[in-house]
Amino acid sequence: MNATAARASSLDAALWAAYLALDTASQLSFKWAADTAGTAALDRDWLLRALGAPGLWLGIACYVGTLLVWLRVLARMQLSRAFPMSGLAYITVPLLAIVLFGESLTFLEATGIAAVCAGVALLASEPGP
Repeated sequence: MNATAARASSLDAALWAAYLALDTASQLSFKWAADTAGTAALDRDWLLRALGAPGLWLGIACYVGTLLVWLRVLARMQLSRAFPMSGLAYITVPLLAIVLFGESLTFLEATGIAAVCAGVALLASEPGP
C-alpha cells in the first residue's frame, strides 16, 4: 500500500470511529434526557423537564456532529456501502445501554447484533471501488 492509500485508509477509519462515537453518544444522551423527563403525560411540565435535561442538548450536539461526519463519509464512499456500515451503532448502543442504564438483551436481540457484526465484516472484506 502506498503512502497516499495508507493516509486515505487512516482517514476512513478515523471518520468511521468519529461517526460511531457521535452516533452512539447521541442515542445514549437522548435516553438520558428521556429518563430525566420521565414518563408523565406530554404536558408543559414534561416539556420543561425535557428541555432542561443536559442529555437533550448533548444529544442534539452529537447529532449535528454525526451529520457532519456522515457527510464526509458519503463524500468518500458509495451510499450502498456506507449505509449498512452505519449499522455498527446497533452494536454499540445496546451494549452501552446495558452498562449505563442497566438494560438487558434477549437472545433474539443478541442474535441480531451478531448478524449485524457478520454483515459489517462482510462489507469490510469486500474491496471498495
